[in-house]
Amino acid sequence: MTKAPTWQAVRDHLMREKDRIVAEIRGYPPPIAGCDAQYQFLTERRHLIAQELVRLEAAQQGGAAALDDFIASSAFIDAAPVRRIRTGAGEG
Repeated sequence: MTKAPTWQAVRDHLMREKDRIVAEIRGYPPPIAGCDAQYQFLTERRHLIAQELVRLEAAQQGGAAALDDFIASSAFIDAAPVRRIRTGAGEG
C-alpha cells in the first residue's frame, strides 16, 4: 500500500534538490563570465528551485488535490522521487 505524499515530504525533496544544486555551485571552479554554460545552468536551476518552493507554499492552501497537481507540474519531481515520497523513503 502506498501512502499519499505529504506537503512536508515534497518540501523535503525540494530542499534536498536545492542543497544539491547549491553544493554543486559551491564546488564549481570559478567561471569565465558569460562563457560557462554549465555554471549558468546551475545558477538558473538554483533560481527555479527557489521559485518552486514558493509555489509549493502557495499551493498548500488547496489541499490534497493541489498537492497532486503540484507534483504533476513540478520540473523537480519525476517518477522516482514520487515513489520515494509516497513510501517515505529518503526522508530525513
